[in-house]
Amino acid sequence: MRADGSKDETTGATDATARPPRRRADARGNRARILEVASHLLARDGAVSMDDIARAAGVVRRTVYAHFPTREALVVELGAGAAAELLEAVTAVRRHADDDPAEALARFASAIWEQGARYRLLLTMARQTFDSPGIQRFLAPVSDEVLAIVETGQRAGRFTTDLPPAVLVRVLQATTISLLETLGTDGWDGAPHPAAAAVLRAAGLTGDDVAGVVGRVLPTPGRRAPEDGSTS
Repeated sequence: MRADGSKDETTGATDATARPPRRRADARGNRARILEVASHLLARDGAVSMDDIARAAGVVRRTVYAHFPTREALVVELGAGAAAELLEAVTAVRRHADDDPAEALARFASAIWEQGARYRLLLTMARQTFDSPGIQRFLAPVSDEVLAIVETGQRAGRFTTDLPPAVLVRVLQATTISLLETLGTDGWDGAPHPAAAAVLRAAGLTGDDVAGVVGRVLPTPGRRAPEDGSTS
C-alpha cells in the first residue's frame, strides 16, 4: 500500500509469486515424508491404515489423502518406486554376464540383500489381494534377471536340475524372503555372506564351492569392495 492509499501492484505481485513456490515445497516435503514413513510401516505390516501413516508422518489424515486419494494409489506408487530402485541395483549383475553363473547369482543375492527393505516392502505388498497383479508386474523384471541366471547355471551344470528353472527361482525367492523376515531373531544378524551362501545352497551348490564363490564375489566383512570391481 502506497502512502496515497493505492495498492502497490509490484509488491503484491512479488508476494503472490513468492507464496506458491513455498506451498509447493511444503507439499513436496509432505509427500516425500508420507512415502518414506509408509514404506517403513508397510514393510513391517501390510495392513497399516492411512490413519497410522498420517500419525507417523506427523500430518493430518486429509494431507495424506490430498496426495494419495486411496490407499491403493499410495501402495502402487510405493511399489513402482521400490521396484525401480531395486532393478537399478541388480542390473549391475549384467556387467558380469560372462562369469560363472554361481558368481552371478551370488552378486545378485548381494544386490537384493543391500536393497532388502525395498524388496521386503514389495513382497509384503504383493501379498495384498487388492493389487497383487500390479506388484507382481513391478517384480517381474527382477524375477526375469534371476531366471536368466538360473537357466544358464542349469545348462552349465552348476545348479540343481531337479526342479524346472521357474520353480527353482521361486525357491530362491522364498529363501531370500525367509532370511529378510527373520532378521534379528535366533541369532541371525543379517550378514550378507551367510545370506548369499544360503541362496547358493538352495540353488544346489555345496561345501567348499559355496565358500569359494562367496569369497570371490563379496568383499571381506568390514571392508569395502573397490569401486572399479578390482581386487587387492
